[in-house]
Amino acid sequence: MGPSKIFLRFTRRKAKQETRDPPAAGKESPKPSSCEVPEPSQQPVIRDQPPRGQPKPEEDDLLIAQEIWDEAYSSLKGHPSSKELLDEFETGSNSVTTGQVVQLDAAGRRDLVERQAQKALERAENSSKSRQTFLRVSSLIEKTKAIVHTAVSACPPAAVAWGVTCLLVVPIVDNMEQANAMQDGLSYVISKLPWYTNLIGLLNSDAWKSPKEFRELRLVIRGAIVDLYKLLILYQLRSLQACTHTLGTWAKNAVKWHSWEDMLEGIQTAEKGLEQYMQTYHNSKVQDQFNDLLRETAKNREELTSLAREQLEVMKRQAKIMQDGELARRKAELLDKVKPDPSQFSSDRYHDYLSRIDRPHRDTGDGVLTHPKFAQWAKSDKGLLVLAGHPGTGKSVLANHLLEELPMRQPAIICSFFFKDTAGQTKPHIALCKVLHEFLRQIENFHAAEEKLKQSDRDEIRPHSSLFWNVLDSATRDQAASVIFDALDECDPEQRPELLERLSSYQTDFPRSKVKFLLTMRPFHTILGQFDPESILNLDDDSRCRQSLSRDIAIVARNRLEKFAAMKLIEDQNMKNSLFGLLKPENDRTYLFVKLLFDFLEKQPMPLLRSQWFELFKQLPTTVEEAYVAFLGRVDERSRDVVKTILELVLAAAQPLTLTEMNIALIVNSPYCLDCEEEDQLQLQGNKAFKTYVLESCGFFLDVYNDRIYFIHQTVKDFLLPKEAKDDRRPDWLRSICIEACHRSLAERCFAYLSLPFVKATEFMHIEDYSRAPFYSQAEYHRNLKGRFQFGEYAFSKWVIHLRNSHEPAEDQLPFRIVPETGDQSPETPINLAMRIFTCSTFASHVEARVLVDSLPAEHMDRDNILTSLSESLLARYHESSEISDVNYAISLAEEVVGRTPQGHPCLARRLAGLCRGVGLKYERTGTLDTLNACVEVAEKAVDAAPPGHPDYSLVMFRRAVSLESLSEHTKDSDALDRSIEDATRAVKAASPDDPDRAAFFNILAICLGCRYLLNHSIQDINQAIYAAEKAVNATPDDHIFKSRNLNTLGIWLDNRYKHANETEDLDRSIEVFKKAMATSSPGEIERPHCVYNLSGQLAIRYRRTKADEDRTGAIEMAKEAVRDTPDGDRWLPTYSNWLEQVMDEFGEEEETSDSDETGSQ
Repeated sequence: MGPSKIFLRFTRRKAKQETRDPPAAGKESPKPSSCEVPEPSQQPVIRDQPPRGQPKPEEDDLLIAQEIWDEAYSSLKGHPSSKELLDEFETGSNSVTTGQVVQLDAAGRRDLVERQAQKALERAENSSKSRQTFLRVSSLIEKTKAIVHTAVSACPPAAVAWGVTCLLVVPIVDNMEQANAMQDGLSYVISKLPWYTNLIGLLNSDAWKSPKEFRELRLVIRGAIVDLYKLLILYQLRSLQACTHTLGTWAKNAVKWHSWEDMLEGIQTAEKGLEQYMQTYHNSKVQDQFNDLLRETAKNREELTSLAREQLEVMKRQAKIMQDGELARRKAELLDKVKPDPSQFSSDRYHDYLSRIDRPHRDTGDGVLTHPKFAQWAKSDKGLLVLAGHPGTGKSVLANHLLEELPMRQPAIICSFFFKDTAGQTKPHIALCKVLHEFLRQIENFHAAEEKLKQSDRDEIRPHSSLFWNVLDSATRDQAASVIFDALDECDPEQRPELLERLSSYQTDFPRSKVKFLLTMRPFHTILGQFDPESILNLDDDSRCRQSLSRDIAIVARNRLEKFAAMKLIEDQNMKNSLFGLLKPENDRTYLFVKLLFDFLEKQPMPLLRSQWFELFKQLPTTVEEAYVAFLGRVDERSRDVVKTILELVLAAAQPLTLTEMNIALIVNSPYCLDCEEEDQLQLQGNKAFKTYVLESCGFFLDVYNDRIYFIHQTVKDFLLPKEAKDDRRPDWLRSICIEACHRSLAERCFAYLSLPFVKATEFMHIEDYSRAPFYSQAEYHRNLKGRFQFGEYAFSKWVIHLRNSHEPAEDQLPFRIVPETGDQSPETPINLAMRIFTCSTFASHVEARVLVDSLPAEHMDRDNILTSLSESLLARYHESSEISDVNYAISLAEEVVGRTPQGHPCLARRLAGLCRGVGLKYERTGTLDTLNACVEVAEKAVDAAPPGHPDYSLVMFRRAVSLESLSEHTKDSDALDRSIEDATRAVKAASPDDPDRAAFFNILAICLGCRYLLNHSIQDINQAIYAAEKAVNATPDDHIFKSRNLNTLGIWLDNRYKHANETEDLDRSIEVFKKAMATSSPGEIERPHCVYNLSGQLAIRYRRTKADEDRTGAIEMAKEAVRDTPDGDRWLPTYSNWLEQVMDEFGEEEETSDSDETGSQ
């Protein structure tokens, strides 16, 4: 659990908070109290007169009002049905006491309303998702403020207090149902505040018609006012409670409450009683005043109701945006959980392969597309169809075409996987992950799948496991889907039987599922025998398909002949027809054969006589194999060694080699390379020239796409590696090729590269040194190695694969003498160097790491150091790849080593700290409390193993601080947070000034202090958090990989202090810090989008203050960049996209307005 985890987790907090001004990624803005009142001594005391139109109160009106309000309040407080409600209010943080208001004069009370209205506006701005939302909210608040302003000069102080604390927060209630239920009553009550506040005047003697009636009925009317005030208090308190409770709590309490309509009806009944008293006993002047107030309140009520309803519609739209954002975030996390392991499957190379599949020629394919079996399958919402045919009959072309064709026939989700006998495309579990990932991306209702995958990950998605099939079934009950598996015969033969069994029985096992499968394969009887014959369409056996295929191939051949004739300047139509007649193959009617035939013809020189074309066409190969033999027969004898080597390397490559990698691999054994002090001295050709060389030398077998080298077809591999001697048609100079020899050839070239002077001269860390190196030193070491060696990315990690596969499976230990001795070089040097680079870098994934560990003797004297280094390298790699399988394997390696390390061993604390880091990263990904508790437990053991004075004391304190901070966030345990601060403080104090990890210790201290500030809003904590963050930044070199991360932490807390104290200096400084964080992060680094996003948010905040155009433009551009630099499927992409939408909604409109203004002025 490292700084990256903390960095990202704060972003999650922000995403949950969903504020309009995005608090910096990684922080949560303090939520302002809905009513904070300065101490009475701070209030202005300025005497002035009440506004016109309001009766001037008697001098003792305030005392009478307080008595009446206190009586109403005390009565409610003493009643069992309302006591709990009042107790909650009194213990809450939103109350403004009557005593505070009584000490204010009219100007002071108006100032109080101004301040509370401003707080409401600030809260509205923070909670609104767009400019339009904020404008509507602020309009309602301003109107409310104006009405309360009118009343405060002559109203009961308690009414002001309750009105300010309750009514001003209601318009921005987050719950739509509550707001909808309350809006009519609130508009009514708010608009009648002046009427309610003037009721006190009814108790004055000069308002009565008769002194006698005044003496007899004054207490009765007073009691009626008390009853009305009790109803108002209840309505206001319940509104406040609805605003501050969660939906679930509110719904539970609502059962005990009257409906809003009933409460409002009770208030109106009490008003009518007072109106009857007024008409009967009070003089006409008083009645006229109240009638004027009623007319005013009716107008206000109409305006408020209109505003409230309009605001509710805006807020509903905002709630929809928030809901969509939350769904997008959850979906992104789900997709991340099931996406294929990138260390085993390259999405880019897979799509390169799909792009190389030809599109079908016009007017072809009808034999299958119109066949009754296919038509029946296509119109059904379930079923299985197996399409079998020999190589080159267009199965993959058709399958690829159906990805576009099927949705036009019948709306449905289409998922697919194209197997290929190459790295990453043979494994069924990868195919199932790919299909599930594709499927979940397309569906809207993913809740059933989410529930089934909640406690699972892609490691459990296997053919034999029920997880994939159950998820597919539950998600396709109401949503039809089509799944295409192409070239199923190229699937890993060891795992294929289970997959075939599941596919053949799917409809029986899940009869309600609306999913259908299309499988393509070669007609191997061992595979076809597992399916119902009625579900098989064999292109070779079905007469309709055979006739159609022959016709389609003839169309393609005619088209290629026309292009060939144009190239060779053959214009005579009769001659072209005659040549076409010579093309008809006897035994190999396939598209592949036509392609090979014309590839061969196009390489032929122009003959002297036209008749020589006929001779050439008569001698053409008649099968694909004959075509391959003919191509190889034309290879110049001097080029055969190079061609053979190229073919061997392509056969063995763990992933398609780039042109540069192939170029280096071909020349790395050349004597002149041993004198190269720099890689630039290898005399490599440019990619364009080398591509031409490859295609001219062996283009009949190879293709180059996106600078990577591939075989043109699976049949090439079958031809070069025949399974039986009787099928071997290779020329003699290729007869020695076997898969072990191919791997041996590539392994030798990996080690030859390791022996080059510029590689050996590099200061690679030794395994023991790396296993004890500070975290920051390791990270910087990894960064310096990345991109430094053109063949290093492959050679440094894949040598172990080729070494294992270069000998018989029974030889399960690594051979240590495979590179011939040269000069005084020891034969062991290359393997030792290879081991150092492999274990102490991020080049190798968990796939290669497993091969190395499995091949390492159990009794190897340095096994623990090797496994420890490898574990820490895999954890570092996770920050680059986000691949959880790397973390899981790193944990297993660390656990193995820790299990063998005795108590008191000097390395135990460090090894436990490494294990703690791994478990922490796993918690970050899974979010489960069990994993977090395990992380804390390991951290405690690490602390026990490193008492004060131990060399790793600071490190273990740091690890426990990180784990406790995570625990405090997960469980809301403030004690855990306090302990994390104590541990971080100890780590900082114990670290030596030159410890590279000291910056990390300061950074976690800053994070923990900032988190405590978010809980208690203590200015001391935020100041200390900023101080610690500054220390972390200053302790990190400018070119260090973690510089941007630590700058981001500083920017986060500067922003929080700006929100707390409203000091512009903090806002300006946070912007500069985020700019520097962005500048010190490289494109592609995982933290960069967060830095860019934070910068956009701060520029937006400053623009609202200053209206500086460069801030508006910067906010928009940074929001766009954050989205642009975040890959599809990233869990934070919905957050960035939502923010971009908000920025464009607010600032984009201003940009358009500005542009139109400029146009108009011109």
